[in-house]
Amino acid sequence: MTSFIDEIFWREFCRNWCIRHGRKVFFAYGPYDRTKKTWKVDLDIIRRWKEGMTGMPLVDALMRDMNKTGFMSNRGR
Repeated sequence: MTSFIDEIFWREFCRNWCIRHGRKVFFAYGPYDRTKKTWKVDLDIIRRWKEGMTGMPLVDALMRDMNKTGFMSNRGR
């Protein structure tokens, strides 16, 4: 029963956080004003991440499974 309540808590927390911050949750830095930092875009790193070839076993396994099934558990996300 405790894990069920925990899952409901996280669902409601995330829902309310998204309601509070609106579209900002999809911005590069989320709802936070962090304009002093810039993103480094390395297309090769992004490609390796998408393909599950980063060299980090857990990340690679999760990405390969997601590519194969179209699903990733909330623990993996």
